[in-house]
Order: sequence, then C-alpha cells, then structure tokens
Amino acid sequence: MSEDKTIPQQRPPAQDQTQILAAVDGQLRQTIEIILETGIALNDFEGGPHNHIYQKLNSIVEEYKELDRLAENVTVTVPRQVIEYVDEGRNPDLYTRQHADEALKKNQYMKGKLDTMKVPQVQWHVDEDFLLICVTEF
Repeated sequence: MSEDKTIPQQRPPAQDQTQILAAVDGQLRQTIEIILETGIALNDFEGGPHNHIYQKLNSIVEEYKELDRLAENVTVTVPRQVIEYVDEGRNPDLYTRQHADEALKKNQYMKGKLDTMKVPQVQWHVDEDFLLICVTEF
C-alpha cells in the first residue's frame, strides 16, 4: 500500500497576500494597457508588414502567462455572485453596499425581536422579586 505523501498547501501570511495582490493588480493594469495599445495599433493598421501587430499580440500572450504565474500564489476567492455582477457591467462596490445594507436591516430586525422577548422576561423577574418582597415583609 502506498501512502499519500502530498503536503497540504499552506496559506501565505496576510502581508505576503497583500504583496501578491499588489503584484497582480499591477500586472492586470499593465495587461490592460497593452491590450489597449494593441487595439489602437489594429485600428490604425493600413496594411503592410505585420511585425508590429505580431509583437503586440505576443506581448499580450506574455502578459497572460505572467498573470497565470502570479495567480498560483493567490488564495483570495471571489464569490461567483460578485463575478456575475461585474460581468453584467455593474460596480462591485454597489454589490458590497447592497449586501451590507441587507445585513444591517436583518440585524436590526433580529435585535427588535430579541428586545421584545427581553421585556416579558424582565417583567417576570420584576413580578417574582415583588412577590418575594411582599411575602418577606408581611
């Protein structure tokens, strides 16, 4: 029988994740810039040698390779709902705000329910204490 000798992947410390995410952010910005430059080059292309276009396309491929390499170290997960929200062209900050507002409303609702349950309990304790005082004094 062979034993599974795989080593569980450990999460990098938060500081490392911050640095990794900063590197991914920078790489994404650079990739977007190259894609925009390629679009401009394609738009301005009027025939002739294709070397410049090929270089731009190869640059995009290299940028994607670098993003893929950086992605191996990222342990942050993004909920599918957020990705779908962004795919629909909506602002992810609004998604966060809406969910925070919903959580706040639910929290206030539950607090109200708990507060209404506390009133009879307090009343019961007051009634019980009052009876004890009355019994001991009379």
